[in-house]
Amino acid sequence: MSFRFSGKNFLPFYKAVIPVCIALSACVSDQATYQATGDTGVQIGYTPDAAPVNRRTGMPEPACWALDYEPAVTETITQNVQTQREKRDRDGTVTEPAIWRSETTTRIVTPRQTLNFETPCANMLTEEFLTSLQRSLQARGDYEGTISGQMDRQTRMAIRQYQVQHGLNSAYLSLENARALGLVEVPRPPEAEATAPETPEPEPDVTDI
Repeated sequence: MSFRFSGKNFLPFYKAVIPVCIALSACVSDQATYQATGDTGVQIGYTPDAAPVNRRTGMPEPACWALDYEPAVTETITQNVQTQREKRDRDGTVTEPAIWRSETTTRIVTPRQTLNFETPCANMLTEEFLTSLQRSLQARGDYEGTISGQMDRQTRMAIRQYQVQHGLNSAYLSLENARALGLVEVPRPPEAEATAPETPEPEPDVTDI
């Protein structure tokens, strides 16, 4: 069972950096504009390929896993670069104006990341489970749709919104977050058996005759 979601991450515009002009080199104007972009990646979701391989056994890990990609975030900077300074005569009159050109550069702010995490198995995503999921997200202010018990686009957006706040930028529900929402029971660590010391039986009271 696979679901797909696409969206966009929006980053704030960066403030222009005060340029420094160096002699005999190009100067950058203070009218630079900055634009940052970053789209969500192709989401593979609940497939056999999502299970990571155990390095010790060489076999896929048990349970159910999701595989998602968080794309690289790039920053595009457009600046006006001075290619020729203005020329003045001895009395300060400008004889030739400065020449400028627009220059655009792109740099990677955050590299692409692979997200591989354990998730509730597909057979757990029943209408009852999804109804509880929508109500839990609604109670936290992340879901504004109707309680339908369906994994629709609005529910996916709410899952992503909730999980981003917990460090996972994915529309696939992780098992950890399902537990945090109270949808999946948190496993208890096996309790060590109590090894209380045996109480010796009292010796019979022997009275000398």
